[in-house]
Amino acid sequence: MKKAKPRSHGTLAPAGTSKGPADGVVQNGNPDFSRCPTAISRLDSSLPTLLSVETTAQQLSVSTKTVRRLITNGALPSCRVGRLVRIRAVDLAEFVASRTEG
Repeated sequence: MKKAKPRSHGTLAPAGTSKGPADGVVQNGNPDFSRCPTAISRLDSSLPTLLSVETTAQQLSVSTKTVRRLITNGALPSCRVGRLVRIRAVDLAEFVASRTEG
């Protein structure tokens, strides 16, 4: 039986060295925001808080299966970030408010 060849996911550069572009925007597939701290503060204020299915389930004191059912039924809006399902905190608050108001 052949041995599986180890997969290479890239190498890390030694501390203090840089293998990426001079501007530091993307290195090894990860953005480097250390050179533009103001971009982070602008980014944080313009984007909504996104919650995972697990966090949403904890907030509602229900199981993750229940949250997924609510999403599937259209009762709880969600969005996808790649393969991940996320719920906007605003949508969760509106969902709870609509269910608690008589």
